[in-house]
Amino acid sequence: MKEYVALASRIRESLVELKTAVNRAIYLKDKAETAVDDDYWDGVALNLHSFYIGIEQILEDVARTSDFWHGSKL
Repeated sequence: MKEYVALASRIRESLVELKTAVNRAIYLKDKAETAVDDDYWDGVALNLHSFYIGIEQILEDVARTSDFWHGSKL
């Protein structure tokens, strides 16, 4: 049970980082739509990539922590 409490804590921490990436992407998208500089779109892409990687890491953490993962490794 302790591993699930720890997992929940890690997920909560990751969600804060995901929210930051989303907010940053939205902010940069708004700037990109009004600016002449295409570099803002690079920032949007980078933050969307960070969001994707963050989701992937959460799912991997869940898989490693779940009983199914342990059973499949035996």
